[in-house]
Amino acid sequence: MSCLKRHLQTKHKHQLHQVAAQQPKIKEFALAFSPYNRKSQRKRKLDEGLCDFLATDMLPLNLIEGAGFKKYMKLVDPRYQLPSKCKLREMEMPKLMDKVKEDLKKKLNEARWVSLTTDAWTSWTNTPFLCNTSHFMRL
Repeated sequence: MSCLKRHLQTKHKHQLHQVAAQQPKIKEFALAFSPYNRKSQRKRKLDEGLCDFLATDMLPLNLIEGAGFKKYMKLVDPRYQLPSKCKLREMEMPKLMDKVKEDLKKKLNEARWVSLTTDAWTSWTNTPFLCNTSHFMRL
């Protein structure tokens, strides 16, 4: 037994127990630095927020692969591991699209008047595009 430990046990017994109760275990301490579990609610919320950010601001998916963005995200939450571009495109974005579609259907069903506009064109590379725009009012 060290001199410090003996001194604390004999002269500061009450404070020693208080400090020991507050001190985290090694496992708890290490957990604070390990990445989130893939299925954790926090990880899911961050992935959904990332998709919403990209979709709302119409940003390309490869933004998340940039060194500056990765560095920034480490500052925001060091435990968060960014999903791959492929995972975002094939798993997270379709969920967001389904949610937005359902919200839009609900809003259109509640609309009193709807005005539709259609536009079609072909790009210089002969890629056809069709755009439908709707304007509506809910009262």
